[in-house]
Amino acid sequence: MAKEKKCPQCAETVKAEADVCRFCGYNFPPSEKPKPRRILKIIGIGVLIIVGIDLIAALTMGHHAGGNAMGNSSDTDIQDGTAQEDPKVKAGRDLRGVTALAAGQALVRNVRNPDSLTIEGAWASDDGKTLCIRYRAQNGFGGMNRETVVYHNDTPHQDGKSWNKYCPNLKLDMTSTVKLGARLQ
Repeated sequence: MAKEKKCPQCAETVKAEADVCRFCGYNFPPSEKPKPRRILKIIGIGVLIIVGIDLIAALTMGHHAGGNAMGNSSDTDIQDGTAQEDPKVKAGRDLRGVTALAAGQALVRNVRNPDSLTIEGAWASDDGKTLCIRYRAQNGFGGMNRETVVYHNDTPHQDGKSWNKYCPNLKLDMTSTVKLGARLQ
């Protein structure tokens, strides 16, 4: 038997999960039980994907110390014959991945026709604070519009001024990660 509660306004019995009384329209106060937050779920999925990719890369390629033409290591420090990634570089990479996944999901939720969404390109800054996305989606009249969105410090901007300010010099391609986020929605 389903749990039920009594409406304080009309005294009718409704299901315990009801937010609104079906008899009188009374809005029940939010339940004491906290609802899971979607952003935390997205971040968790993003971290799991990044950790999984790192694990697969480590197993298939093995650990190696990367270096430039001069023999200097850029993103890694060599200690005792093992390569250790600079924590700042790893944090920036993880933040870029999580931001790109969340941005892909946000695009799907916010376009008029999600099936029409095509991600043309996405680029991120080294520190993960800026993500620029160019996409196409169907407008209300059935035509396709090309749009841009800039996520800078987790705030989306859709004006050309932000694109011109933050995006011209970004080279880290995050297109596949944004497309993955759009498919996860």
